[in-house]
Amino acid sequence: MKNYKERDLEIQKLAVKLWGSLDGQTIVENHYGNGKVFWNKNLKEVLMERNVGSDFNFKSGSDSINMDFIHRRTASEDIYFLSNKTDGTENINGIFRVSGRVPEIWDPETGNILSIDQYVDDGKSTTIPLLFDQQGSLFVVFRKHATGEQFLSGKYNPDPFIPAGEIEMAGSWEINFPPGWGAPEHAKITELISWSDSDNPGIKYFSGIVTYNKTFNIPEELISGDAIIRLNLGEVHEVAEVYLNSESLGILWKPPYTVDITKASKPGENQLIIEVANTWNNRLVGEAHLPENERFTKTNITGPNWQTRIPWKDSPLLPSGLLGPVSIQVGN
Repeated sequence: MKNYKERDLEIQKLAVKLWGSLDGQTIVENHYGNGKVFWNKNLKEVLMERNVGSDFNFKSGSDSINMDFIHRRTASEDIYFLSNKTDGTENINGIFRVSGRVPEIWDPETGNILSIDQYVDDGKSTTIPLLFDQQGSLFVVFRKHATGEQFLSGKYNPDPFIPAGEIEMAGSWEINFPPGWGAPEHAKITELISWSDSDNPGIKYFSGIVTYNKTFNIPEELISGDAIIRLNLGEVHEVAEVYLNSESLGILWKPPYTVDITKASKPGENQLIIEVANTWNNRLVGEAHLPENERFTKTNITGPNWQTRIPWKDSPLLPSGLLGPVSIQVGN
């Protein structure tokens, strides 16, 4: 506040220099030093007038696609994180304002680093065909040097998998619950439903891991040298680990709940095991209606909603388990 009158006057003089005669209507630009001040113009307009393209843009055949991105730059790399905000599989041509560098795909789900064969560098930007799963994401990394390092783990394929044939797994399933948690250890079901829709309270309010078992056949004519075989679990709540013929094929934790089973499958009979885990919600809802001495769990959380604090006994049950439909998809 010292000498504030003189300092206020200095600020006013600086403001006049910066803003000049700008009124935001007839005069919207003012030169100052080596730069310009704009009023009533958005940043995109300013950049486009100066032929500065978007940092990232894309072209797509879909009008409903919604993409988001973040761009970070290091001393030797341009790193883009791209996210598909829609619930459908999307193909785009991603346009990056990067030139003279070799792009790679870094898969955030698997950790694989993939080389890209299909891209166009026009000297100002690089265009890459990209494929996104529903709500899927990718890292696109541009580096100074050509690819070929040993840590690259494959080639990126931007073409969507289109099934040429599909076998739905109809019929019954054997399911196993862990002992001592209120549910039957073994059960046979004729259709896939949410555990919360069961008439058995031990299943209805179950939280934990349930094992689904099924034997199915793959016709020999569907398996060829070029065929790709995928297992599609359909709807899952919440996480699933898949085993085929005693081989673990990994954990599926987001849509689409699909996994490549080409190497693990065989002509004829195949043994499928799917372990599915839900959250603790349903267990806590069910036990809120029981005396304390009959409960399996304890919690100091009064309800699932942190804002309104709805008590557990008044909270809804959540869909849980393998809801399907489960199918085998074959394509190239």
